[in-house]
Amino acid sequence: MLLNRAFELIEPKPIVPPSEWAKENIYFPSEITNYAGKFNLNLNPFIQKPLDSVVDINTKRVILNFASQVGKTTIQSILSIWLAIHRSQPQLWVFPTSSLATSFSKERLQKLMANCDAIKPYLPDNQKDHFTNLSMMLKCCTISLTGSNQPHLVKSRPIGNLFIDEQDSIKHEHSDHSGSVSLAIERTKSFDNSLIVMASTPSIESNTGELIADNFRQSNQQYFHVACLDCGHLAPIDFSNEEKFHVVWDRIKDATNKTDVNKACLSARIKCPKCGSLFNDEQKHQMLLHPNSQWIAENPNGNDGWEGFHANSLMSAWIKIGEGVRQFYQAKGSVNALRGFTNGFLAQTFYHTTEEAPDAINLTDLESEYEKGQIPPKCQTICLVDVQKYEFKVVVLAKDETGCFFIIDWIPDSMGFNQIQEISDRYKCEHTLIDARFNTQVILKECESRNWIPSRAFQTMTGFFDMQPISPEVGRKEKYGKKIYEFRWNKLEFSRQFFRMRNGEQGNFFLYKNAEYELKKELCAEVEIQTEDKKTGRTKYIIKKIYSHEHASDNTCLGISFFNFLNGQKPIENKVDEKPINKKPIIISGTSL
Repeated sequence: MLLNRAFELIEPKPIVPPSEWAKENIYFPSEITNYAGKFNLNLNPFIQKPLDSVVDINTKRVILNFASQVGKTTIQSILSIWLAIHRSQPQLWVFPTSSLATSFSKERLQKLMANCDAIKPYLPDNQKDHFTNLSMMLKCCTISLTGSNQPHLVKSRPIGNLFIDEQDSIKHEHSDHSGSVSLAIERTKSFDNSLIVMASTPSIESNTGELIADNFRQSNQQYFHVACLDCGHLAPIDFSNEEKFHVVWDRIKDATNKTDVNKACLSARIKCPKCGSLFNDEQKHQMLLHPNSQWIAENPNGNDGWEGFHANSLMSAWIKIGEGVRQFYQAKGSVNALRGFTNGFLAQTFYHTTEEAPDAINLTDLESEYEKGQIPPKCQTICLVDVQKYEFKVVVLAKDETGCFFIIDWIPDSMGFNQIQEISDRYKCEHTLIDARFNTQVILKECESRNWIPSRAFQTMTGFFDMQPISPEVGRKEKYGKKIYEFRWNKLEFSRQFFRMRNGEQGNFFLYKNAEYELKKELCAEVEIQTEDKKTGRTKYIIKKIYSHEHASDNTCLGISFFNFLNGQKPIENKVDEKPINKKPIIISGTSL
């Protein structure tokens, strides 16, 4: 009997899976959710397996390819606390920006910890010095948080458990080193049982291995199959795929022969692909809770230990079926809204084609309350010039303290350098940037005399932007003689950023009131399309012109890139300097446009 008792004492206790542990230990306060209370799997039962997949020591990655507001942050937050207690290894969270890292730590993770009795014995005695927003030194491990724009904070840090949040919003490469994600993944190799949890709403198709869709494609690709309440058939819930449970509704026309969206939303139901039965929102939730509903892997050739999960918005208890129909109709006719619906609601990648070009009419939604020529309060302004054969195309761009961009004025037919100077002075522009691709020698001489900044776009380059000293006579790099500084920027990177702003995804780009239709057409003149490299057969992405005049788009992308540069460092004034520069200039490489 004593021997049996000894074995009981030394025998390791079974690990309580995160989903069961969370029921007893996780409480969501009202400050972070409208549904305060203890963690309840009955609300979103499909998150149980993603949570419990980490119990298997062979699990190397958990990949959450989820729609917006479906529970990916909840899963990660619970796992962070559970892993701190049960697998005491250093943790690192990587976010798109440091401000997002701080906000998540302060507004969510710390509040969950404050309401979790299980973690309280591990909190430091002196929280003032050892428990900050970006570094929590627990007695069992350290939890660190960082933005992807600070890869130097990751370089020398061993990582046992890595969390990557909103992976598709992260910049994965920097000018002189690998990005934070690549560095962090490398640092997990210090632990034999390391775990990587990555979560994101998908964006576009890619073969780079950096986006959430890339990682999900390499995983075992699990989809949650629900059971029909009438025939028992198992299949995932989709919006339009008739081979799965899909959404149907009454297409009743109103007096103008358009679909009555309100009636469509009220009539929306989930249809079984086998027996044809229709189910409302309450029955949809019963299907999710059905004992036969389960995650099923569809890729037997996935990487060992890569647990991938896909969830669209229809699986959430908070999203009504009719809301999906409403968002679908709102997205019709606009590539911008369609991409948001595809990514954010369906959790699917978006494929750009020229047939899906943005509609200039929809840019009316981006018009602000400010008149043409009116500068919003607390703004920096810059003047941007695109050089043509007989005229200059000018855009005046402003940025306020909150990070919002405003097109203040658009002058498509400026006739000379003096008029550009008058425009720059009128709007008190801090800098004037002019494209130096054409009439280079003339442009550079004017830049030298007027203290303007010549600029040049590169389709590919090792960084995002740079300043290079060049000769004002010939435009070549100059180290020791007379020189001015040329601003060089990454065309692909900042076009992508502008496209997201133009699509309304970031809510920080605005036109003046009653902006001209031609301006809107020029802002929609380019799209990113998916194509195939004929030599390698690999998928690649290029910027394609779909309207002959893209001057406003080019100027705006230039302005966004330069404002990004200003946030990072003070620009160098153009002036004559006969002495060599002590600091070695950063050299960029790429193909000039």
